Amino acid sequence: MRIAVTFTIENSTYTDLWKKYYGKFFDKLELVDTGELLKHDWGATTKLLNDMQEELLRDYDLILFADVDEIIVPDPDVYKDLGEYLDRMSQPSARCTGYNVVEMDGDADLDLSKPILSQRSMWSRDEMYDKTIAITKPTVYLNNHHTAGEVAPDPNLVMLHLRDADIKRAKERLKTLGRELNVGDLTYRRSIAKLIPEKWRII
Repeated sequence: MRIAVTFTIENSTYTDLWKKYYGKFFDKLELVDTGELLKHDWGATTKLLNDMQEELLRDYDLILFADVDEIIVPDPDVYKDLGEYLDRMSQPSARCTGYNVVEMDGDADLDLSKPILSQRSMWSRDEMYDKTIAITKPTVYLNNHHTAGEVAPDPNLVMLHLRDADIKRAKERLKTLGRELNVGDLTYRRSIAKLIPEKWRII
């Protein structure tokens, strides 16, 4: 039995996509509303990551923690899909290799009724999103992204991080939390963006 857990806020853009994608591979999906928590403590989800495990591991063999804008995709040349990747996990945790899907200058507004990667063609490598995303045993999360004794990132397991795929909605979400988009960081992510290989464009 496997469960996927995400943390949502009021204006989460990709909730439907998250549920549709992970619903194919997990026995249960759990969406935890953290909007109010994050207004007061940006790191509040780290405590949740640690506190939820004991109860969940009583009923489930594997927990996947992925934010609502994070889609985890194994290399299609190696694995049929995420379900097969998880079936073949030989370590108590899996850590992905992170990429930001980036809206570039000149891109049209994102239409959520169409596949995301038919509308966005660029991504930027981001080591901060080399996250431990799946666990089968109790694991200490040091923050939202990293764990004690974590394994090396698996190059065959990619995170498509969608925060930058829709800048207008990203600004709206941050405003809900009393924050603003860091334009300088976005400019840098755009400056290092590269073409997404066709095989990864599955969403």
